[in-house]
Amino acid sequence: MKYIADTSVKGLKKKIQPSGNVWVLIAKQRIVNKTITITYGKVASISLTEARNRAKQDLALLSQGINPRDKQHELAQTGKTLSDAIQEYLTVRNIKPSTIESYRGTLTRNFSDWFEKPLRAISEEMVLARYKRIQKDVAERAIQKKKANPPGEAEAQKAIRTLTAIFNSFKDDRLPSGERLLPLGNPCEVLTRKGVRKSIKRRETYLNADQREILRDKLSEAWFEDWNGQPTKQQCIYILLLLLTGARKNELRLLKWSEVNFDEGVITFLDPKNKKKHYLPITRKIESLLKQLRGGNSYVFYSMYDPNKPESMSKVIQHVTKLTGIEFTFHDLRRTTATILSEHGYQLDDIARLLNHSKRSQTDEYVQTTLLAIRPLIEKVGEELFTFQEEISDNIKVKELNLPFLGKKRIFSFDHKQTDSDIKNALNLDRRQKIIKHNIEKMWRT
Repeated sequence: MKYIADTSVKGLKKKIQPSGNVWVLIAKQRIVNKTITITYGKVASISLTEARNRAKQDLALLSQGINPRDKQHELAQTGKTLSDAIQEYLTVRNIKPSTIESYRGTLTRNFSDWFEKPLRAISEEMVLARYKRIQKDVAERAIQKKKANPPGEAEAQKAIRTLTAIFNSFKDDRLPSGERLLPLGNPCEVLTRKGVRKSIKRRETYLNADQREILRDKLSEAWFEDWNGQPTKQQCIYILLLLLTGARKNELRLLKWSEVNFDEGVITFLDPKNKKKHYLPITRKIESLLKQLRGGNSYVFYSMYDPNKPESMSKVIQHVTKLTGIEFTFHDLRRTTATILSEHGYQLDDIARLLNHSKRSQTDEYVQTTLLAIRPLIEKVGEELFTFQEEISDNIKVKELNLPFLGKKRIFSFDHKQTDSDIKNALNLDRRQKIIKHNIEKMWRT
């Protein structure tokens, strides 16, 4: 390799090579007495004056025992932005795609104006002020009236919890000089130190029997021939399946047809929250609802705008609440499933097996064992959700025998206290119930 030494700056050389000559500096680093080679770039792109100036700066560092390349890395690290840190954190850690999506959404909603700030520039005062601002912003746009926690508290804590994880990932990192990347530590710790963060109360809400009946009857309207409103039939089936199975919203929303085996009667959730495959039996009601969605798409609940993508279901709760007048969350449906089973005497271990909670025994790894254990629970939930009242009024009792919907017909029993008006009103109510039942019967037609 041929070099031509510069006549002005010792160590600066022009490296001759077929692909184009380049400027390089070859000099010793003081203290460690190590020869360092630094390439500046092609001669055609960098002038002799610029090359000499850069070489003089690097020679000054080498004379102090500092490797210029380490210095550049240190400068880059001290300037690491929040956006850089987020990208690195999400890349190096083994995080599920759905969790990455959640992290990005939370950080973008609450800290997008910080993305280009160096980590070092984000102070405790900034974190404290942002925590309070998130609470205030969310409270101002809150729609739901009943909440377990003050408006904005849950979102603020989720945002800070995510930001804390980012900072903790770099808290112990050191620069080549030995200095900490974050000399003042994690700024999010100020909230704990000052006792600002409150304990989040877990929601305990669920749909009671009256609310479940209203929900069932209202959702049945989607099976009217001329129904063209909101929620759509697809969204109604989604809500019903959440109630029947106790599944998590995204596990069901992202379900693919390849994970539904009608022949063997099993649904397989391949990537649930606890990262353990979860198996659900396909009962008659579940099969009937699923087969109304069948198509050539990979996702069971596919987007109306792009059949190759899953439906977001972002507005489904809003649509159902508007239709029924009942305010609830996705997780309320899951708690409702658990509550129904608890009320019918099922043990917590059995309910946890259906809901796929983290603690599972070794026997739960066997598919047939799981299906046999879970099937009675799902059938009990279906029976509870679609059992009709046997009294129209205090004094008019109804026995059901062989009504078409459930293979039964209705027999009325009146007492002598009933007036003609009472009987007429009762029969009108019964006709309304028959319409609801007729619609619900359509749910199970495949």
